[in-house]
Amino acid sequence: MKNNIFNKASFRLLFPVFAGITGYLLILLFNNNVGQLLSLFESQELYLFLIISFVTFELARLSNYISKKLFRFFNKTLYQLLTQLLLGTITTYAIAAIAVNLYFNYFVGYSAENTLVYTIGSIFILLNLMFQTMSISAEYIGMENDDQIKKEMALHHSLNNELNQFKDEINPELFQSALERCMVLCYEDPEMAETMIDALSLAYRYSVSNKQENKVIAFHEELDAAKNLGQLMEMVWHCKVELTYDGQADNQHLVPGTIPSILQSIFSESIIDPGKHYTLHLATLSNKLEISWNIRRKINCNLAIGALYKLNENIGHYIQHPIVETETEHLRTIVIPLVN
Repeated sequence: MKNNIFNKASFRLLFPVFAGITGYLLILLFNNNVGQLLSLFESQELYLFLIISFVTFELARLSNYISKKLFRFFNKTLYQLLTQLLLGTITTYAIAAIAVNLYFNYFVGYSAENTLVYTIGSIFILLNLMFQTMSISAEYIGMENDDQIKKEMALHHSLNNELNQFKDEINPELFQSALERCMVLCYEDPEMAETMIDALSLAYRYSVSNKQENKVIAFHEELDAAKNLGQLMEMVWHCKVELTYDGQADNQHLVPGTIPSILQSIFSESIIDPGKHYTLHLATLSNKLEISWNIRRKINCNLAIGALYKLNENIGHYIQHPIVETETEHLRTIVIPLVN
């Protein structure tokens, strides 16, 4: 792991110094030569320990890297750990033994005793095991943290998607206008206000109850939901909304909310003129639904591209054919594939 402290240059330089001094102090204590502490940094043996420490810990890092490469295609964590420890122990003892023998043969003038070699090798094996333990612990703690962060990010992404989906399902302009109109009708025409509240609750109840993923709904239910939404728009904006339908789609299905979302998008982009007549014509032909309407577009406003993109994405779970959109001077048409 790149962010692991054991891979940082400062740690790689300072930790061998600490380990080398610790190993040298242990040898002094073992041989009852504590008096040499007064000339600690003048001792050649200390620098020998520092060199051995630096080389052995770098080789330990190399053995960790090799063991990861050997087992990266296998889910054998235990074998990887055993390989790391075994390689680290063998290389540490070998380097310590070779360095001590070379030092005594070329600098002291006689061969080192086997007991001294075993002692120094054992000390560096213990230091290496300490290093391996801390390294493995830090690595796996980092992996656990990374997994936790990924879960948190996935949860955050999921919540954002749910929030965006909720925003897509709720038309704030229609919802606010309907509530304001209901407040007025509660005093002027309570029966009309009750009818509007029923239509509003039915529209959003349909949206919430059919938002599960990988679900389709019968075409006639979608058409009924769109007609209810059209009735709500009539009461809110004082216009006439008519949905006409030609064809047969008894065994056909749609992604829930397809026709209502297109109807809402049309009114979001259109100039709403009270008293005018708005017609949405639907026709089915060859497993396709064709929706067309007259254009009364606002300035710098287009049919909600996000709504069409989401419909394409949802329909793509069932059919590979995309939504086709065409436009003439006064007429706009959307062709949506139906699901058998």
